[in-house]
Amino acid sequence: MKLLPEYCHNIVVGVIYKRQFSWYVTKVNLWYLDYQKYYETMQQKYIDMKRTIKRFIYDMGTYEYFCGTRWGIENVLSDKSVSKFLDKIEVYRTNYQELKDFYNKCENGIECLPVVLVDFDRKHFFNYIQEPYFLHEYVPKGWKGTYENFYRFIPENQKFFTEQ
Repeated sequence: MKLLPEYCHNIVVGVIYKRQFSWYVTKVNLWYLDYQKYYETMQQKYIDMKRTIKRFIYDMGTYEYFCGTRWGIENVLSDKSVSKFLDKIEVYRTNYQELKDFYNKCENGIECLPVVLVDFDRKHFFNYIQEPYFLHEYVPKGWKGTYENFYRFIPENQKFFTEQ
């Protein structure tokens, strides 16, 4: 594994794409699938807190800069953007055995558990990470984003953990 799971920082994510299941351990911020929606929401929060747009851009960067932090991928929606996104995060792909070994050594089991499942085939984003990451609210139009336990959708041969 390139990154080790660390709750709310480096998260374990299951991905279904073209009926294939894969595991990844990545930084949490990559999984705001609609960066434009996320950026606009953050900008509105600054306005609501009576902060200036200048301060917002200082803290978050311009929209172009912000998208550049994810290889210029604004929305992970079309086959082209999904393929590009998955190609870019390939270095973070891991497998059942690596996750199982890490889980067995993990002192705090919660940080080793998967917290996101993205089903690109069905356009459903499952979030099971606690606040402040409402990842499921930043999905592209036409997607369903839910906060719920998704473990029943993980293939049995990929369940490296014991449900708690």
